[in-house]
Amino acid sequence: IGTTFSFTIALPACARDKVQQVCQLDGDRHSNVTGLRVLLVEDNEANRELGTILLESSGQKVQVAEHGLRALELLSDDGFDVVLMDVQMPEMDGVTATRVIRAVEEGREPETLLTGELFEKLKQRLGGGHVPIIALTAHAMDSDRTRCLDAGMDEYLTKPFQPEQVVEVLQKFGGKETLADSRPASAEPVSPAADESEMEKNLGCRVRLHLSTTYKLQPEQVDQLLVTSARSLSEHLDKALAALKAEESDLLREAAHGLKGNLLNLGLQEHAQTAAMVEQRAGAGEVHSCRRLLVSLQSALAGLLGQGRR
Repeated sequence: IGTTFSFTIALPACARDKVQQVCQLDGDRHSNVTGLRVLLVEDNEANRELGTILLESSGQKVQVAEHGLRALELLSDDGFDVVLMDVQMPEMDGVTATRVIRAVEEGREPETLLTGELFEKLKQRLGGGHVPIIALTAHAMDSDRTRCLDAGMDEYLTKPFQPEQVVEVLQKFGGKETLADSRPASAEPVSPAADESEMEKNLGCRVRLHLSTTYKLQPEQVDQLLVTSARSLSEHLDKALAALKAEESDLLREAAHGLKGNLLNLGLQEHAQTAAMVEQRAGAGEVHSCRRLLVSLQSALAGLLGQGRR
């Protein structure tokens, strides 16, 4: 039968607000943010479109800029809760733009020369504050992360875009938590009109399936993004081939970087690896060794590139 023991422990009363905080902890872990004013700075048209779709689907208000200088102009005219900043861009890259923003916020003269009007407007808008800046880059090296954080960025996200990571970083830096679930509504996967073996040959089917399942996009969003992505791929391929012909290693590296980012977003990792090899070789000045890689990439993407002409 055994022996039964009983005892009493005297504990202090807990305030009602403390009890409520404990009860809400589990719900807060699943809370998301909505209604944030987000500035998306990205030079790649397809990436801008995908990022805008994901952010707006999660309830955010989005404005876009195609390079760092345009981002500074928008920041001087309006307030934003979060800036998602691509790193490698023409005109002004994301690291330079971030350094300007942090200098203005801290009351310092930025090293980058700005027009007097833009500088004054930025001081009035940003002085004494701190706008969260999240780096967006296809680079995954520790040195790249360090470079971004040293410039004053608050966080670092590696492309391709992952919806869960974007929502998580908005929760962390947005500061406007709600208990509403702001994840994009689930969409029915776009079924390819071919069996699995045929789908492997048809990049269009593969990409459609990837976009609909990974990003929960509606069929019309998939169609539009496919057209935009194909057009962007064509532009970057043309730039890469022109740079190859002119033996311009820097231009070739930039074009290959853009190709890589597009292909990763489309779920075409094997072709993104080819673009990454071109980027790496161009960065090392080995321009001539990139010809075969670019030709094979152009051939492999031929069917998908045709989507951009529709």
